[in-house]
Amino acid sequence: MMSNSDQIPSIEARAIGSGVSSATIKIWQPFATQHLWTALHMARLCDERETELLGQGETGPDIEHKALATTAVISAACFVESYVNEIYAVAADDNRALRAQMDGVDNRAAELLGLVWKGTDMAADKWALLDKYQFALAVAGKPKMNPGTNPCQNMKRLLRLRNALVHFKPEWQAHDVAHKVEADLKGIFPGNRLYGGAPWFPQVCLAYGCAEWACDTSISFVDTWCGEMGIKLRPQDSMDGWPRKP
Repeated sequence: MMSNSDQIPSIEARAIGSGVSSATIKIWQPFATQHLWTALHMARLCDERETELLGQGETGPDIEHKALATTAVISAACFVESYVNEIYAVAADDNRALRAQMDGVDNRAAELLGLVWKGTDMAADKWALLDKYQFALAVAGKPKMNPGTNPCQNMKRLLRLRNALVHFKPEWQAHDVAHKVEADLKGIFPGNRLYGGAPWFPQVCLAYGCAEWACDTSISFVDTWCGEMGIKLRPQDSMDGWPRKP
């Protein structure tokens, strides 16, 4: 089922050639909720796969299990990246139906965010992810999120993990030397129940515990930011009616 906030068509008529009018149909296509749904779905499937293999007495790395965890991590980070872009893009648009996504944000603040998004020298799409979120808070006259505490700390960890996966660099790993990802994340979430050996990354890291943490981290960060901004509609609210497993 498609939610109203997922695709909002806008129709306009324009004159062409001999004066005959034609209608141009424009579709508003955000993707943040799709990324969030994908992350949550992959995490659930990862849990099911892990539980299934444990029930069968299987241990050791499993390619499907690792793929599900990897997808959950990347999609969770994509959700946070996409969502803030949507907010800026909505602020820059004159469609009133879209502006409902920003209910709770002062009109003047929304106008300034829109101007920044449409700008050239200061175009917000060139900024680092956390800077986009912090700038929006400053424009709205709200205190910035503390980068040294959660959810910012975990969000930065999630982004570093996403980057390590997307820009993966093969290397020899000594079994007794912690990889930089291990030093950053070990102990933050439960490791792989199927495998407890070395190296910790990626074999022990990429499992259901990591997938669930990635989803929780992304949702917590966005929810906290929305609360500070005063935004009433949260991304997960627009997922009502989307397929979910029990």
